[in-house]
Amino acid sequence: MDSTGIGFLMGRYKKLSRYGIRMAVESPNEGADKILLMSGIYSLMPKI
Repeated sequence: MDSTGIGFLMGRYKKLSRYGIRMAVESPNEGADKILLMSGIYSLMPKI
């Protein structure tokens, strides 16, 4: 997970939220989870 992955998730989040569709991150591996937590992305989309 790097800035490209976070950018991808943000782009999808913006596109889906326009239509009222919610998004979540499902079962990220340990490394990705740490990066996503530090980036604050879980404040926009929950981890399930």
